[in-house]
Order: sequence, then structure tokens, then C-alpha cells
Amino acid sequence: MMLEKNPVGKVVNWNDKKLRIVGVTSDFHMYGPQAQIPPMSFFHFKTVDWMSYNMNTVYVKVSSENMEQTIADIEKFWNAKVDTEYPFEYDFVNKVFARTYQDIVSQRNLFALLNLVVISIAIFGLFALASFSIQRRMKEIAIRKTLGADTSSLLSALSRQYVVFCTIGFVIAVFPAWYLLDKWLQDFAFRIDISVWPFIVGFVLLMLLTLCVVLLRAYAATRVHIVKYLKYE
Repeated sequence: MMLEKNPVGKVVNWNDKKLRIVGVTSDFHMYGPQAQIPPMSFFHFKTVDWMSYNMNTVYVKVSSENMEQTIADIEKFWNAKVDTEYPFEYDFVNKVFARTYQDIVSQRNLFALLNLVVISIAIFGLFALASFSIQRRMKEIAIRKTLGADTSSLLSALSRQYVVFCTIGFVIAVFPAWYLLDKWLQDFAFRIDISVWPFIVGFVLLMLLTLCVVLLRAYAATRVHIVKYLKYE
């Protein structure tokens, strides 16, 4: 690190050679988001005699038009004037760069699929639990309706315990979720801080989903004819 505000034009000593700095470029990624951006120096390959022997990759900027002919011409030039001993191989920088993120994209898709499966299973399980619990309280519902309880009070009584269960479950799950997310983000050289807002939004959505499922089943229970649940009393 030179700690120079304007290093352009300065002469530096590099391996006993005097080299002049002709430009500075912004940092850019070469090894994916998990790695820090390393310090890099760029030379003209004729600047140092042995530099050409360390050259194993050549970057060529080409037009997207008539790509097949362009690649064929580059291969012909390579075989004729560069190196006939090593076969010509090529790749595209944008594809190489995209492959560095492929694992992250695959993880995202896998997590999205698992979330969909888990949410679906949770909804069916919640609906089954609510149906079973409400069915066992049908006689209580019938008695309350006979005594004059309105639908809103019945819905409130039937859904209150699920609101409590939902809150307790969220509190239990939020700390492992935050810890695992923080551990996952530590793999990245450049990362964001975990905000509280995703957890707040998740809790609100979880509560709305729970209330929708429970209230739907509870409302259906309040619409049944109460006589068949009271005729044996």
C-alpha cells in the first residue's frame, strides 16, 4: 500500500526495475464474493523480460456480432503465431463471473423450495389442529351461542390460544434463525448487517396466516346448527 493521494506518474522500484505508474483503476472482484479484493499490479508483458513466461491467460475484447468467425480467427492466430504446443481454449468472462455466484443462486433456489414445502406443511398441520381443537369444543360453542354470545366473541375465544402459540413459536425460532443467518453471512468478504425488519415482517405475515387459517375454521364452526350438539344435554 503506497498511501499516495495521486500516485500517477511516480516511479517505483519493483524487483530492481524502475517502473512508472501510468494509471489507477477501481477495485473489482475476481474470485467471487467470498474473497477479499487482493492488491493487483498490471504490467505490459514486454516491460519485464520473464513476464511473458508467466502469462497463462489472454483477455480479448471482441464484438458480439459474428462471434463464431471471431473465435475461429483468434484460434488461427494462436496456432500460427502464439503457441502451437498448447491447444487453444477459450471461455467468456461474463460466464466465468456468473459461475462464481452459481452456488449462491443454487442455495437461494433450494431455500425458496424448502420454505414453500415447510409453509405448506405448516398450513395443513395448523388447519388439522384447529379443526380437531374446535371440534372438541363444539358443545362449548353451542352453549355459548345459546346464552347469547355473538360470532365475534366466539372467534376471539377460539383464536386467542393460537395467537399465543404463534408468538411463543416465533420467539423460540427467531434466535436460531438469526444465529444461522449470521454464520452464513460470515462466509462473505463484503456483507450486510442483519436488520430486525425481516423478522418483524415475518412475524406479521406468520400471524396473519395463522389467523386466516384459524378464523376460517372457527367461523365455519359458528355457522353449524347448535341443536345437534345440545339435544343430549
